[in-house]
Amino acid sequence: MRVFLLILSLFFTSFFSLAQNNTKIDSLKTELQTSHLPDTTRINLLLSLALKYCYQTPDSAIYYATLAKDISERIDEPKYLEYAYRELGWYYYVKGDYPLALKHYFHALEINEKLKYQYGILVTFSNIGSVYKDQGDYPKALKYYFKALKIDEQLGDKEGIAVEVGNIGLVYNSQGDYPKALEYYFKALKIMETLGNEHGIAAILVNIGTVYMYQSDYLQALEYYFKALKKMEELENKNSIATILGNIGAIYSDQSDYPKALEYYFKALKMNEEMGIKNGIALNIGNIGSVYTQIGRFEEAELYLDSALALYRRIGALKFTRNFEKAVSDLYETTARYKQALTHYKKYTTAKDSLFNEEKSKNIGRLEQKHEFEMAELVRVQEEEERSRKLQLEVSRRNSLQYSLIVIGLLVIGLLVGMLGRFNLSTRMVEGIVFVAFMIFFEFLLVLLDPTIESWSGGEPLWKLAVNAVLASSIFPLHSFFEGKVKKQVLKVKKDEKLPNTDNNGGKRGRKSGGHPSQHVRRTFLFLGLAVMLGMNSGFENLPTRQAGKIDSLKAELKKDIPDTALISLFNNIAQNYKFKQTDSAMVFGKKALNLSYKIQWQRGITNSLHNIASFNYDRGEYPKSLKNYFESLEIKEQLKDQKGIATTLGNIGIIYDEQGDYPKALEYYFKALKMDKELENKNGVARHLGNIGNIHYSQGDYPKALEYYFKALKMVEELGNKNYIASWLGNIGMVYTDQGAYPKALEFYVKALKMMKELGNKNAIAIILGNIGIVYIEQDDYPSALEYYFKALKIDEELGNKSGIARHLGNIGIVYDEEGDYSKALEYYFKALKIDEEMGNKREIASILGNIGSLYTETGRFAEAKVYLDSALVLCEDIGLLNYTMNFEKSMSHLCDTTARYKQALTHYKKYTTAKDSLFNEEKAKNIGRLEQKHEIEMAELKQNQEEEERSRQLHLAVSRRNSLQYSGIVLGLVFLFMGIFIGARRFGEIKARKTHQHYVRVMEGALFISFLIFFEFVLVLLDNHIEQLTGGEPLYKLLINALLAGAIFPLHSFLEAKLKGRVIKTKDEKQNVK
Repeated sequence: MRVFLLILSLFFTSFFSLAQNNTKIDSLKTELQTSHLPDTTRINLLLSLALKYCYQTPDSAIYYATLAKDISERIDEPKYLEYAYRELGWYYYVKGDYPLALKHYFHALEINEKLKYQYGILVTFSNIGSVYKDQGDYPKALKYYFKALKIDEQLGDKEGIAVEVGNIGLVYNSQGDYPKALEYYFKALKIMETLGNEHGIAAILVNIGTVYMYQSDYLQALEYYFKALKKMEELENKNSIATILGNIGAIYSDQSDYPKALEYYFKALKMNEEMGIKNGIALNIGNIGSVYTQIGRFEEAELYLDSALALYRRIGALKFTRNFEKAVSDLYETTARYKQALTHYKKYTTAKDSLFNEEKSKNIGRLEQKHEFEMAELVRVQEEEERSRKLQLEVSRRNSLQYSLIVIGLLVIGLLVGMLGRFNLSTRMVEGIVFVAFMIFFEFLLVLLDPTIESWSGGEPLWKLAVNAVLASSIFPLHSFFEGKVKKQVLKVKKDEKLPNTDNNGGKRGRKSGGHPSQHVRRTFLFLGLAVMLGMNSGFENLPTRQAGKIDSLKAELKKDIPDTALISLFNNIAQNYKFKQTDSAMVFGKKALNLSYKIQWQRGITNSLHNIASFNYDRGEYPKSLKNYFESLEIKEQLKDQKGIATTLGNIGIIYDEQGDYPKALEYYFKALKMDKELENKNGVARHLGNIGNIHYSQGDYPKALEYYFKALKMVEELGNKNYIASWLGNIGMVYTDQGAYPKALEFYVKALKMMKELGNKNAIAIILGNIGIVYIEQDDYPSALEYYFKALKIDEELGNKSGIARHLGNIGIVYDEEGDYSKALEYYFKALKIDEEMGNKREIASILGNIGSLYTETGRFAEAKVYLDSALVLCEDIGLLNYTMNFEKSMSHLCDTTARYKQALTHYKKYTTAKDSLFNEEKAKNIGRLEQKHEIEMAELKQNQEEEERSRQLHLAVSRRNSLQYSGIVLGLVFLFMGIFIGARRFGEIKARKTHQHYVRVMEGALFISFLIFFEFVLVLLDNHIEQLTGGEPLYKLLINALLAGAIFPLHSFLEAKLKGRVIKTKDEKQNVK
């Protein structure tokens, strides 16, 4: 018999900070008697005194902590009040009074949240988690532990992280997940040892010992317990000492050393009684009772176990209530009192179901998945930030180096420009070199100032251009100065050369090369525009689908001489038409298609034929064979990269696992299929998978979730206008309302579905819905109406020759007569249904009918026949892996044995029933479902967020593109008008008579032209920025080189226009002289 242990929670209490205070209780009391003590000092003394009493006499600890709380309330000190509430929560927890512990912790939490005191919040979260753990409410325990852990990680509190990691290990320990428990314990132990926290180390040593004890590694367990016991004795922690003594007793009990076991149990019991620790008292009393059962002292065993159960019921510790109900059942089984054993075993299963119900376990799985996702996301963000930081540093270093080289290069160019006069160069070349140098200098300035300009302008081209124009204006005087100096030097070297002729020649050269670039640019942009238009108008072609014909006409096609691939498709179509009438014939034609496909090695034919055969095996209840066929088909579809086919097959595999009661696997495949169809934007597939996920929740009795998925599926098929599917999901919603007892609502949805199917003329679906309406009337005990609808459904399926439907309705009619107590008629219809199902080889329905007949014989007192039929049903269920039917019929068999006073067999079958139930609805499966659901929700939330972000980005890009296009158009017009204005302005030269004013005006016009070209140069760079970025990889040196080439390409145009401008000046002067 298994004995039970206590494990130690790692609590955040004032213990960590106050345990170092070696002041004795007497000295604290003496200090308290001092008159005129400040209130805050008195509160601290009271709380310190309470802590000293905590592990010796918890009632005294509660008394002093309550005094501290009262003073804190009176002087309105929230921090002290929160602290007092938290300590009170701890002392009530130590006493085993969980409701009062929670009450005080939630008071503390409320104050901490108002104060926004993060450390206080995480401490309280952790302690609340420990109370829920001991109450057996593991989802809530994990919820609060993970909350606390998250804050600890944000604060970088290593001790806190160790505490929470250890506490999470406790939950896994309680659930029997020992590898995971050890993983968390050793993590916590490592941190505690690093920190030198003796109390934490001792607590974790105890818990590691407990895991080894449960794994039957007794030597390791004792080693860890005695290490922990030594530390706890040094720390004078009586509560933990008692726990360890009890756990050592448990090890000796498991080793059958019962005298030693009792010795340690009684030591632990005595200490717990001295301290008033109810949980410890109950546990040790129960364990003593279990030992007495083992050594044959049954009366004493019953006395101790009953006392333990009574105490646990009072303090609300469901986990231990469950354990000792099982111990009492074992006691009665040992003493051959099977009836009482069965009663207590049923109480044990009830308590177990309360602890490990589906919803709780799913919540645990969801919490685990959420925490793992959050931690993975945290690590990912940290790694990305680190990569980004390193990349930024690397780019910054590279840019700094290259900027330095550029500055040096610019200085060298400046020096070379200054020395140009020493060389025999043409004026045009000098102008070009100076022009390019200043273009590069201008661009370099813009690169350096870009972040500042970006923040000022908000990225708007027009504002950026305005800032660039101001910069260009400030650069022009420098350019003018350099150009003038260099030209003077050149003139000294080439005295025979005259500036006007040079300008005119320059103008002529500019004119020869002037027109072509602009035409080239225009042709290029036109070509790009056409390319974009052609790209946007490309599309995809839909493939046609094949419709299946009638059997006779299809068979007629077989006589024709047709290609093998067409013949394979024909075989498969005939098989599909036989599907609901003659499954054997369907299988024959399906295999013909498959064999021919293998013969000609046509992969598409093989996968389609396997898919069909899998569906026929599914209809016959041959689930293992069906799965094998689907997986073979899936493998080929993956090779063919048939994404839609893969999604369909994944969904069908999910359906089989659903039928077998393997809900986590079913959900896994449904979610895979759902994700794929969402990516393919196959709304029909998405709706189908959503509905199937709803079916799982329906099977588990989670009706709100089932409705949620059904309504999602319904909404989607309504948008598509698919009436067949609309009616299907209306029918499924009706089923949920039926099971919830909302019969009017169920009928409302069934009638809607029925009306729609009648409009479509879908007689098969009409029959199904009529049958479901019959179920509604059965549930309301309106048997005549139920029979009316079943007979209507039966008539339609008989007209259609749908044997599976006929058998189903006959079986349901049998159930109605069974409920009415008309057993002879019920048997008549059960046997009719059984005969058809046996002809069709439908094992699932055969098992169902056999079980129903067996249950009927139990009710009518034909017990021998009942046993024969129930045994046959159970054998068949085991053969095809129908776990949900196995569960029901084991319970029916237990009821049969109980009715015939065979209590020993009744207990055996009830245990088999609970084993099957645990296999179907066990904690691990439920957790896996929870994890899958949470994972899917996270993935879908991410997908939705990404889609929304992409849409926002697209709209923003479109808005910015429109704005930029508008402003770029404005800039182009502005530049055109600017150039025109410069040349129009040149006409004023004729009106200017003063030589000085005339020269000043020329300089202004030259400056305007130079600034216009700087702006034009920058505008060209903005337009080509993406292409330059791709070519250069963002490296400043390469970008500068391309910019220099662009500046060189622009110079001829600048030279040409400048020559034109100066030519107009000379012309104006000549005209003035001629007039004179």
